[in-house]
Amino acid sequence: MERVPTRLTPAALNSLPYDVATIFDEVQSTTRNHAKNRTHLLKLHDDALETYEELSWNRHKAVGKHKFQEAFMLGLFKTLRLPKGNSRADNVAIFAGSYLAATHNREANEQQSNWAVQFTNKILKELKGGYDAKDRNVRYRILYIMSKLSPNLGEIEYETYESLRTRYVQRLSDKDKDVRAMAAYCLANFCGSETEEQVHDGEPLAQDILLETLSMDPSSEVRKVILSQIPLNSDTIPHIIAQARHKDVVIRKLVYAQVLRKGIWVEDNEPGPCHPTEMSLENMESIIRKGLRDSSDGPRQAAVSLVNEWVKAFERAYAKPEPGFLAEVGLISLLELFDVYELKPEELEPLELMLKTILSSRPDIMNSINFGDDFWNQLGPENAMIARVYVEYCQEQKESSLSLQNKLDEILPEVVVMAQKLEGHYSALQSLYEAQHEDTKVDPKNIRKREFILAEMFKFAALLDYTGDHVGIGHMQPLIRDILTENQLPTELLPLCLDVLRELADEKDFIRQVVEIVDTLRESVPVEGYQASCPFQTVFDPCRLTCLQPHTSQQEDIDEMDARCLQMCIHMLERVNSSFENNSTLAGVTQALIVPRLSHPRPDISKYAVTCVGLTSLIAKRTASHSLHACIRSIKSPETLPDMKVVVYKVLFDLLMAYRKRLFDFTPRLVPLEEIEELLLDQLGKEEDFVALTVLCEGLMKLILTDFMDTPHEFIVNLFKMFTWPQTQDQPALLQRLNYFFHAYPHSSAKHQGTMQMIFIDAVKEVAKTRADLIGDESVITSVKVCDMFIEWTDPTKLEAYLESKGGNTTTVNHSVQIDLAEQILKSLFEKTNEDKLAKDDKRALYQLLARLVLPDEVDVIQVTALQLLIDNLKRARPSATLPQMGPSKTAFKKFETGFLGRYAAQIEAMSEEDYRKYEGLDDLFKFLEDVFPDDSDAEDVKPKLRGQKRWVSASLRVFSPISDGWLLCRRSRSAAPGSGEEEEEISARNKRPR
Repeated sequence: MERVPTRLTPAALNSLPYDVATIFDEVQSTTRNHAKNRTHLLKLHDDALETYEELSWNRHKAVGKHKFQEAFMLGLFKTLRLPKGNSRADNVAIFAGSYLAATHNREANEQQSNWAVQFTNKILKELKGGYDAKDRNVRYRILYIMSKLSPNLGEIEYETYESLRTRYVQRLSDKDKDVRAMAAYCLANFCGSETEEQVHDGEPLAQDILLETLSMDPSSEVRKVILSQIPLNSDTIPHIIAQARHKDVVIRKLVYAQVLRKGIWVEDNEPGPCHPTEMSLENMESIIRKGLRDSSDGPRQAAVSLVNEWVKAFERAYAKPEPGFLAEVGLISLLELFDVYELKPEELEPLELMLKTILSSRPDIMNSINFGDDFWNQLGPENAMIARVYVEYCQEQKESSLSLQNKLDEILPEVVVMAQKLEGHYSALQSLYEAQHEDTKVDPKNIRKREFILAEMFKFAALLDYTGDHVGIGHMQPLIRDILTENQLPTELLPLCLDVLRELADEKDFIRQVVEIVDTLRESVPVEGYQASCPFQTVFDPCRLTCLQPHTSQQEDIDEMDARCLQMCIHMLERVNSSFENNSTLAGVTQALIVPRLSHPRPDISKYAVTCVGLTSLIAKRTASHSLHACIRSIKSPETLPDMKVVVYKVLFDLLMAYRKRLFDFTPRLVPLEEIEELLLDQLGKEEDFVALTVLCEGLMKLILTDFMDTPHEFIVNLFKMFTWPQTQDQPALLQRLNYFFHAYPHSSAKHQGTMQMIFIDAVKEVAKTRADLIGDESVITSVKVCDMFIEWTDPTKLEAYLESKGGNTTTVNHSVQIDLAEQILKSLFEKTNEDKLAKDDKRALYQLLARLVLPDEVDVIQVTALQLLIDNLKRARPSATLPQMGPSKTAFKKFETGFLGRYAAQIEAMSEEDYRKYEGLDDLFKFLEDVFPDDSDAEDVKPKLRGQKRWVSASLRVFSPISDGWLLCRRSRSAAPGSGEEEEEISARNKRPR
């Protein structure tokens, strides 16, 4: 029989567990000695691997291997009960992971490689039992060890992979957040290599599971781990960007500073998934909107750095600038991705913010931009926008920076030069229009680019300083008038062109020139048989104007011109602040153009006319009452189209906001305020068109925020009901406005916060009604969510913080507002009528809300007394009907009661029976309790127990008083006739205890 070599002597074999344990003791203290100890352990491993015990019949036993495995796992598993953060346990796990990597990667023979795989499987098998351990430290340590081992496992069998994956997914639902975080870390190791073929049918991929956890897990720590470990690709990036709205500042900063930034470049300087050329425009725009507008400085600066990295990514291609190189080439390349000439004005806003942010953080670009001849000769959509935003930024910052003012004076072109450049680009646009009209093949993109460049040049020209530059004005003003008169400018550019004209003249001259342009345009369309049969009037009365209808063949040309002229009038009136009476030229265009088109058969023309009338009424007080009355009639009319109703709502709210309640003092007084409020409240429940409903809600919210209404409670309740509607969740414009209102209103003043407190119960009931009327798959927020909203909206500390940030008067804050809320909740829990009945879930939410209320240190004695009466009568009057008998609701009520009694014990003990009679503020409360427990009610007996005799109290209300430890009797005078209004309540405190 061949003798098997044995490398370790029996003594060395016996000391092997001690040697391994010694290594594990050393690696616990620091990671600096891990390399040395790893080498030592590998040598022990080699020796143990070659150590066998000879058996009979040419057999042998690998005693060295088994002893090494046992010693290694003993050293590793000793740390399982140590909590998170223990550096010794962490170092052991790190060492174990690095050692496992060394066994797989070292150059060894096949036998040793097989042993490494077997050793790995042995460790994984031994760890299986710890995933479901009762001790959370064990569960955490098992997953922490696996987080260090997983990257070094190499190729594993499918059964092992499936077993690990299943356990990781199970631990994602662990009640301990640290365990969930480690499970997410481990599961993320499978995301890069897992395919759909490896999972069972219908089972989600590991990546999808982590994305769901990222959006649903309440722990910030779990989300941080997922953000740091999940791979970046087109599927995960939108979910990662969504975390930029998280309430945790650290998470928001992590999204920009680490997760997205590291994905710009990959190995070998290749563009990564977060490179601007690889990301979708939607994702980039979302980063700009959320990051650059973040309320906290940390995430905002991280987003600024990310955007600058985008610019630098493009600047790499121009490391050696050629002649004619522009300093803003990185900005131009970045803007080219967005096709700015295709965007609407509101869609340009985030890009403008991005440019201003880059200019403020990149002084090298800021100082290198120059508007010389090369700039204007190479003018495209991108650098035209850059030039305009650059000037806007300098003008915004020039008050705080003299250098920017000097820079602006240095680079801005003269007005004459700007007029020449503007005329050249307008002529180029005209040429494209003519070529298109002659059926020449013209790329529509070229036309849109030219229009965009011209629009940016108009904006740029409006920013120039025309003060004292008569020569420049002499060139620019005729050019602008000619452009407006030639009727070739797109209507979208009319307001921009009028902005330039407004800068060239004072307000009166501006109005005169626009009216002259309108007259010229209308005269350019010949009309046979058309004449006005009456002179211009000064009162808006369409019946006074009669005109002959033009020929049908010319009607379309006339309508198009009227529509253009009305739009020009709208833009003109939006830029006018002086009164109507001081501008006589307005009367002519109003009577000749605007008023006759109020009932035009073309809806767009009539809308333009109504808008003009509304704008005119803002500067003409004598017509405001008539316009208001016309708006009310239009809203009431069932024939009013939704599009027209949108315009009418806007006019109505503009009038109310401009004149406030003075509007109802103007003569003639055609509509009272009460009628308007009733109409608007009715429309809030009837309006079916969501565009019109959005305008209606926005107008009402403006009135409420500015305290236009004395009692806005019913409006706010209906707005909150709309805020929770299932249908509203699919209307982002409406939902955004409602969300802003309910965060801004309660945190703007103590009065507003008090209003929110008063409508709370009504809001809960309205949501309950909505919930009862749900159809199909519709859903509405739970009562718990409603309570969460109101406890935040009525938090006096948030209001105080807001007022401090705005320099407001914090002494106005009512710190007892949630005491009032508690009184309101307790009253509602009595459920005194069938209409006041609350669903079980609603009552549970109210009880739990009580325990979360903020109880201030100093409270009015009447409030303390009222709450004490409500608590004790709620407990003793109908305990089986009103109070929870078990579960979280009972615990929450007990917590509230204990906290209340503990905080205000001194005030409660200091109260006497005379105090009860003295405070008139308790009269309403006694009346409430009398209504809850009327005479001869069949409520549970609430009399104190008397020995030996029964005591009956006729025509009285028994209200438990904690002060006298007895019952207050609220008697009605027998001599007063019911309903006569002469009833008086005599409240006497009696403590009739048996002796």
